[in-house]
Amino acid sequence: MSSPISSVSSASSNAATTTVNDGDAELLSKDAFLKLLITQMQNQDPLEPMDNSQTIAQMAQLATMESINNLNDQFTINAGLQSMSTALGMVGKQVTYTNADKASVTGIVDKVSMESGVFYLEVDGTSVELGDVTSISEAPVAEE
Repeated sequence: MSSPISSVSSASSNAATTTVNDGDAELLSKDAFLKLLITQMQNQDPLEPMDNSQTIAQMAQLATMESINNLNDQFTINAGLQSMSTALGMVGKQVTYTNADKASVTGIVDKVSMESGVFYLEVDGTSVELGDVTSISEAPVAEE
């Protein structure tokens, strides 16, 4: 039979392999954190159970981690909506953009499309990435 310490160490090793890299910070995934907590509880010494304050602290960490993940998801959604709103607001406007030859081109935005999360404007029949736009102005009024 394995000792509680080696079981917890084994669970720690397994959880460590399911970490998520976020810049320089290394965080346990939600599932890995729960697995580690369950393993700790299953393998605790019945004569010396885990301190309630430790359990509460770990549950608070889990709740905090979940809240941060939810906020991050909302920020991502909001950024996408803002980009979409910006792109749609350009329809009918005159824009200047930098083309592949690094030349400055001006034209009227006819429509907006999205491919793989990137917004493109159709400017006088040319597909232009939203990030390549350098200026926006009202389209000149055609005189009759």
